[in-house]
Order: sequence, then structure tokens, then C-alpha cells
Amino acid sequence: PFFSRQLIQRLTTSNPSAGYIDRVAAVFEDDGTGVRGNLAAVLKAVLLDPEARASVPHADFGKLREPLLVLTAIWRAFGAQPGNGGTWNVGSLERAWPQRPLGAPSVFNFFEPDYQQPGEIAEAGLYAPEFQILNESSFINISDELWRRIFSGYSIQSPTTTTFTVPNAGYLPNSAIDTIPAAHGSMAEALNQKMLFGAMSPTLRGKLTAFLDSQMSGAEHRRKVLDLIHLIAISPEFATQQ
Repeated sequence: PFFSRQLIQRLTTSNPSAGYIDRVAAVFEDDGTGVRGNLAAVLKAVLLDPEARASVPHADFGKLREPLLVLTAIWRAFGAQPGNGGTWNVGSLERAWPQRPLGAPSVFNFFEPDYQQPGEIAEAGLYAPEFQILNESSFINISDELWRRIFSGYSIQSPTTTTFTVPNAGYLPNSAIDTIPAAHGSMAEALNQKMLFGAMSPTLRGKLTAFLDSQMSGAEHRRKVLDLIHLIAISPEFATQQ
């Protein structure tokens, strides 16, 4: 149960039910063929459990994305590829963010499984491990770093040094290329599909469209798109995995 709960917390939800933990632990004990500790079977049980596959997740279901997973989600959404056998030159991420790959402060990872953020989460008796490295200061640093990376990209160390930047036209419908306000809804919807899998709330959609209509009406297309990507990336909806 201890091992199964932490796998669930990393992959699907910070607050699994006792039944969810028990079902995964049972697969750990016996994968159906008498084998104990079959990790592939355990991961399958975590990801395909009915609690993780509900079309309408329970109100307490989900988890906060780690800062690095916010970045990699953006890369994945826009098809970032180093190419030519190169590797990303991401620099010292811990200077701006509270974590970096393979840089956990101890063998116990970046946060504790029983961490409860003071306030509403703790008062509700819920756990939120990833909130242990998210606070007012780190959120500002993460937001600033995301802005820089969305607008400037990352250099690629390969036979020739190049830079990956988020594309700004190819994935949008033609109508969104236009500067007319009517196209702003199409732009928000295109990014909704790319980044939120179509689950953007009407509230967020309305705020993004209003921002384009009022504050960005005369801006170039590239600036509109990248600003919207950044606003979505730092929104609670993108920060929360359900």
C-alpha cells in the first residue's frame, strides 16, 4: 500500500481513495499470474483504475503539476524536438525553479507524500505533496521563467547550435491568423485543444478572449499567441492534472 499510494500520487491524484490504493496494492502482490512486484502491471493498474478513468473526476481527484512537468507539457503540446542527435541546453533550472532533473535534495524526492498545504487544503484533510515546493516566491519565479522560455525558447547543442521556440501559426486555424477580434475565439479554442485537451472552462476562455479584444487588439499575431500560451501555462487549470 505504501508503494502503491506514492505511485498513484505521482501519476494521477494526490488523494486516492482507500479502495484505489487497495486495488493497486493487490496487483503489486499478484499480477494475475502469481508474480509479485510486476511494475508494468502495477502501473497499468494505476492508470486504468476506474477512479483514474472517470469521465467526470471527483472533486478531490487530481494533482498539482511539478514545475518541470509544466515545461515538458508545453514541449509535448507543441512538438519540441532537439533533432540531429542534439540535447536541450536548459541551463541551471534550479536558479529559477525549485527543482531540476535528477536534482532531488534527497532519496525521498522533492516533497513528502503527507504534505498538507496550510489553509483550505489542510483544513479539508487533503494532501498536496507538490505544493511543498510551490509558494508565492517560487510561483513568481516559475511564471517569469515560463515567459522567457515561451518567447525565447531553448538552445539546442548539436552540430550547429539552434534554438527551439514555440511555433505561432502552424497549429492555429487560418481564421486565427487574422487580426479581427472575431478570430480571437478561434485562437483560444486552438490553444484549448493543444494545451488543455478541450477542457478549458468558460471562465478562462472568456478572460483570454476579453484580454485579446481589449489589451491586444492591435498586437501582432505572434505576440497574441505567445501571450495566450503563457497565460494558459500559469493558469490553475493547466497547473492541475485531472
